Amino acid sequence: MKIAIEKNPAAIENKLLLGNILIEQGRGDEGRQMLASVDDAAVKDPTTFVDVGISLLNQNKADEALGYFERAIARFPQSGDAYYYRALVRLRKGEMEGAKADLKKFLEPAPNAPEAAAARKALEQIK
Repeated sequence: MKIAIEKNPAAIENKLLLGNILIEQGRGDEGRQMLASVDDAAVKDPTTFVDVGISLLNQNKADEALGYFERAIARFPQSGDAYYYRALVRLRKGEMEGAKADLKKFLEPAPNAPEAAAARKALEQIK
């Protein structure tokens, strides 16, 4: 991937992929540096940010993950996945009202998503 980036630095997909891979491998600083080299406006799919956030969340780096979920929401407000994962971070932090709002926002475009049942259950428990 690094060679591909050196040969074609304009191919942002390679930078995004490498950044995500590095974060998944626990090389967070390198991965974040690679991702920071890409302008958010060039990202064409919210999955890019969401996947990085999930990787960080799985490494118990909720605060760092939150930033990626928020970037996904800012760039792709119609996409539900980032709201779901931001809600998980907010639940961990005890921010129940924010989590509740995010879960509702997630369910609007994705009422049948695989995570929908868990989102509904979490909403019931928050009430």
